[in-house]
Amino acid sequence: MHVCTKTTRGDGDSFVAEGGCEVYVLDWGHPTPADQFDNFDDLVNLYLDGFVDAICDRHGISAINLVGVCQGGVLSLCYTALHPERVRNLVTCVTPVDFTSNSLSIDPPHARSPTPTM
Repeated sequence: MHVCTKTTRGDGDSFVAEGGCEVYVLDWGHPTPADQFDNFDDLVNLYLDGFVDAICDRHGISAINLVGVCQGGVLSLCYTALHPERVRNLVTCVTPVDFTSNSLSIDPPHARSPTPTM
């Protein structure tokens, strides 16, 4: 069983489903004014956790395979760090994970000159 967190459903989901896995896709949709006060805690510990709970309850399992794409990967990483017992396997694709630099350089972080701060 796979849970995908991403914006659009793509060919990869069909491939996994054709392999005999049940696939649930969490589409975050487009934010509305009703979402203006939602934060990462809400997305991870309210929405995503509720989604995982519903799937686990439905299938009588304790953990899922979680696939996160792009921003969904960031949310999946956060969820896995906070709830490791609920994630059997985690796969992230095109997920930004290093937010410590403003540089667009592809040099490894240790090769960059420090950026002065004010």
